[in-house]
Amino acid sequence: MVPESPINADPDGRIGGRPAAAKGGAEHEHLADYRQRYGLALDPFADDPDFPLFTGAQRRELLDQLLHLCQFGKSLLVVLGDQGVGKTRLAHALLDSMAESDELCLITAQPGQGLDRVLIQIAHAFSLRREGVETAGQLLAALRSFSQPIMGGGDIALVVIDDAHHLDDQALAALLSLLQGRDEDNRRLHIAFFAEPTLIRRLDELDMQDVMINDFPLAPFTLYETVDYLNFRMEMADYLGPEIFNESLVEPWWREAQGQLPIIHEYARSCLLESVIPQENANKKSFPMLHIVAAAVLGAIFLMTFFYSSDDEEPAGDQIFSQPLPINPVKPAASSFSAASEASSVSVEAVASVPVQPVENLSLPESLPVQTGEKLDPLRPEQLPPAEQSAASARAEVSTSTEPAASQRAATSSAAKSESIAQSKAVNFSEDEQILLSWRASEFTLQLLGVSTEKAARDYIAAQPNRADLLMFKTLRQNKDWFVVVAGRYSSAATARQAVAGLPATQRKAGPWPRELRVIQQEIASRRL
Repeated sequence: MVPESPINADPDGRIGGRPAAAKGGAEHEHLADYRQRYGLALDPFADDPDFPLFTGAQRRELLDQLLHLCQFGKSLLVVLGDQGVGKTRLAHALLDSMAESDELCLITAQPGQGLDRVLIQIAHAFSLRREGVETAGQLLAALRSFSQPIMGGGDIALVVIDDAHHLDDQALAALLSLLQGRDEDNRRLHIAFFAEPTLIRRLDELDMQDVMINDFPLAPFTLYETVDYLNFRMEMADYLGPEIFNESLVEPWWREAQGQLPIIHEYARSCLLESVIPQENANKKSFPMLHIVAAAVLGAIFLMTFFYSSDDEEPAGDQIFSQPLPINPVKPAASSFSAASEASSVSVEAVASVPVQPVENLSLPESLPVQTGEKLDPLRPEQLPPAEQSAASARAEVSTSTEPAASQRAATSSAAKSESIAQSKAVNFSEDEQILLSWRASEFTLQLLGVSTEKAARDYIAAQPNRADLLMFKTLRQNKDWFVVVAGRYSSAATARQAVAGLPATQRKAGPWPRELRVIQQEIASRRL
């Protein structure tokens, strides 16, 4: 149910008594209507890359890591995600988070975009263009000179290329060459690609020497993250009411969209529009569903009452005698009816739970004469089964039948519990993981590398001069094994950053960054569950 808004909408779609717009501008009118109905300052589901960033679903952590590597790293940054998962919004957030003194360049690559056009756009953004036509070689030389660090300056030049998977191989190789041979501590030029997952394979095939590539996956939202995301956008559009979107409403949209946010935006916008679009059959007075349900319930109660009252009003003589009594002008004595009613009330529990003795066993012989006006002996209580005995036997039977099921469930539960305990005991942590788990959760370490195979991680450790100080742990990344190499144990993040200068040159070039032990320990523990 859509909550009421500060601005009331009339049933015909008008707001505040304002007449509805003409039919030609109905769509625009409804768009304005739902914005006014919910008190929105702007359209929360417009395709606006500058809309506030949703910091859930690990977006905030990824942005912080990108900012850190732009300041201290020397590698190519690659953010990989399927179409529509939010790469463009994250690229804009990265540029917005840079310092005002930094020089920035944003390029949205087009399919088959070549090297010349890319270099011209970068040179124009950094004011490197000179009079006359320049070749690609001249532009590359100008960019290499521009990327040299300025003495005494800490400004950064960042090139962000969205949809970088559209670049051809020549453009990719030329851009990577700008990062070769730069071992200075204050590299000025940094490059970040935002692309679909196919790009990483092409970059690996280029095999550019001395260029470290850090790739980061951007996973699509889960169902619960999608609900939070939609309510976040409503809040950012100045909506102050209760949350509109929930899991049951959003789930079919989420399954249909397959992670593509523009499709989810369209579903959400349509949902809000439908809340203010006038209904075609609004003037038809349909019978309320609540009244239909109430009438059905009352009818059922009436029928049950009728049947039970009919059973209670049957003559007791018909229940006792198997052959009908002769019709006489003199009525039987009332005492027989009262006695039968008393006996029936005494044995109501037994009748409800245990079958009553057949009527034929209680009937009188056919030869028994019946005199007119003669009083009938009342039915004695001992002729019916005792109520306490019948109820007790029924309870005993139910208890006996439930005991095997309860014992079976208890045995199954204990067996499952023992099996779970045995499995948990069988899980062992590696020696490096045990060391990391023994450290304090408030301490920090430096992450050097993250790869998808254990062999690559161990080969990297074996090739390092400080391999005795390196540790490796196993975690998950997009539900796949991920092996991380860390170095050092530090009391704070600031101490860890200072220790970067003491690492070997190859490790400094990779852009190590501090990680809290609490997070690492949680990743190790969750991997072993």
